Amino acid sequence: MVTQVQWWCSAQGTRWSWKWRAYPGIWLVVLGIAAGYWALTRRGPRTPQALRRRWIGWVGVAIVWLALDWPVGPLAAGYLASAHAVQFLVLTMVASPLILLGLEPALAFELSQDHLVGPPDDVGDDGQTSAVRHAENLVPRWGRMVLEVRPPVEADKGTAVAALVGRAGVRRALYAGDDTTDVDAFAALDGLDLGVKVAVGSAEAPPALVAVADLVVEGTDGMLELLRKL
Repeated sequence: MVTQVQWWCSAQGTRWSWKWRAYPGIWLVVLGIAAGYWALTRRGPRTPQALRRRWIGWVGVAIVWLALDWPVGPLAAGYLASAHAVQFLVLTMVASPLILLGLEPALAFELSQDHLVGPPDDVGDDGQTSAVRHAENLVPRWGRMVLEVRPPVEADKGTAVAALVGRAGVRRALYAGDDTTDVDAFAALDGLDLGVKVAVGSAEAPPALVAVADLVVEGTDGMLELLRKL
């Protein structure tokens, strides 16, 4: 038995045959897509929803393979215009959206990660802060492993909390935070009848936040347990 091998699907000028033919070029392309998808998603979150989305993306990769390889590939390349149209629609309207859907949690996770060289105590004013300060009068402020850049107006988490409390007309409130920028929000609770300031503790919790908190909980699990008890 002789297996026909052709690098890529293309018109051959011969009568169509249902005999299987190998297309190693297609396999390499699909392998490259699969490797790229795996590399982009392997560091993403591992929540049940994110894992389901990741498998949806793998379905998209499989559809790419089916749309390019035998028999759809050669039919679309040199025999049926309708097969070519279906192939185009499947790749653009089905496979691509599925892959992007699978990539979304991983890409969002990557974008949320901090890539600065270190926290304020380690970095200091190494030029980043100075450059921001002199750019259109922007106001830089270091948070936990992040540089927050504000416009030169009186606006921070504290003003936001004060506006929300005032609009709701409440005299009792609880605020939880895990970063230096949450200290402003804590201060906004001082004028209330009861203002509970909760610091969400971790290895990176800023000492300034813990110092002014009424209560410190251990991580998000501790915060969830506190809310359950209320």
